[in-house]
Amino acid sequence: MSGFESYYLLDADDHILTWGGPRWESAALAGGATTLAGGDLVGQSIYAHVAGHFTQRFLRAFFAEARAARTGLKRAYRCDSPNAKRLFEMRAEPMGDGALRVEHWLLDETPMAFEVATQETRGAVRLGHMRCSMCNRLRRRGTREWREPDAFPQGSGPVAVVHTVCEGCRRGVAARLPIPANLTPAASAGSTPPAAPPSSS
Repeated sequence: MSGFESYYLLDADDHILTWGGPRWESAALAGGATTLAGGDLVGQSIYAHVAGHFTQRFLRAFFAEARAARTGLKRAYRCDSPNAKRLFEMRAEPMGDGALRVEHWLLDETPMAFEVATQETRGAVRLGHMRCSMCNRLRRRGTREWREPDAFPQGSGPVAVVHTVCEGCRRGVAARLPIPANLTPAASAGSTPPAAPPSSS
């Protein structure tokens, strides 16, 4: 299954003007974002609904670059559900006066080996995992290896995570998010791997 999922329209300061799409509410509920599913979002900053400062920095840079591009900008990223690995494309198109229409398209979906639910942990924690907001891989605290969510032993409850952007995605490594070979050229035309923000010390 692939196709258009959701959109939002941002003003010049990245505040939400309108939003919607055929799967906006179901996607928000599946991701545990109940305020996005049923709340009044007009005037809210998009960053109030984005976990992790590296992810927020990526979006700020992406939106700024999209506004400067005549034909908009596209980026591939992962946004998994507990039961599936899902590859998306984010498409941002300038609408004039600094406004930006951002669409999210599902490109590919494959099942997880087993259900993997995560739960955002606010602040630094000694235990748990780091989760990359671009490729959705996890890194257990105290280790250096980033792995697929279902490469860890199956747990009995949600995995505690803190969102960030992994080193590979910060460097924009294309191999992290390959476009599936079975996609039509039109579906992936103009796609580029995620160009995450520069790392900070």
